[in-house]
Amino acid sequence: MPRGKVQKGRGKPPRNPEKTVENTLGKDSDDDHEAMDSLQASIGAIHGEIKAIHMEDWSAGAKDVICQALAAQESIQAKLTDLESRARRNNMRIYGIPEDIEGDSVQQFIENFIKTELSLTDTELGIQRCHRALGPKPPQNANPRSVLIYFLEYRIKELVLRSAWKKKEVYLNGTRVYFDQDYPAEIQKKRKAYAQ
Repeated sequence: MPRGKVQKGRGKPPRNPEKTVENTLGKDSDDDHEAMDSLQASIGAIHGEIKAIHMEDWSAGAKDVICQALAAQESIQAKLTDLESRARRNNMRIYGIPEDIEGDSVQQFIENFIKTELSLTDTELGIQRCHRALGPKPPQNANPRSVLIYFLEYRIKELVLRSAWKKKEVYLNGTRVYFDQDYPAEIQKKRKAYAQ
C-alpha cells in the first residue's frame, strides 16, 4: 500500500468502540473462563491422584512399620516371659490353705506343714520368703489366696514338689491342698487354654 493513502475503514474509529471491545472481551472472557474451569478441574483431579498415591505409599509404609513393631513387641514379650519364668524358678505356690490359719508367721507355718505332711522332717528347706498372693483378702466363702514360697535352692523346691505330687493328695484340716509351680501370667493363660 502506497504511503499517504488511507485504506477505507481502517483509519476510521468504530462508531461505538466500547461495545466492540466488550463483545471481543466477552467472547474471549467466556472462552477463558471455560478454559480456566477446565484447567482447575484437571489440576484438582491431578492433586487428588497425587494425594491418593501419597496415601497409598504412606499406607504401605505405615503398614510395614506397624508389622515390624508388632513383631518386635511379640519377640520382646516372649523374652520378658522367659525372663520372668527364670526369675520364678525357685518359687512354688500352694493352693487351698484357708485364710488366717497360719497365725503370726506364714513362713514358720508353711515350713512345719511341708515337713510333716510330705515327710521331709530331715530336710533343711531354706525358705527365704513366704507370703499370701497379693490382692485383697477374699470374702468368707470364696477360695483363699494362694501361698507363694521362695526357696533358696531350686533342687529343694523340686524335691518338695515331687514329694507332693508323689503323695497325690495332701490335706490340711480336711481341706485338699495343691502344690504347683509359680508360673507367669502368660504361661498360666496358655495352660488354662490348653486344659480346656
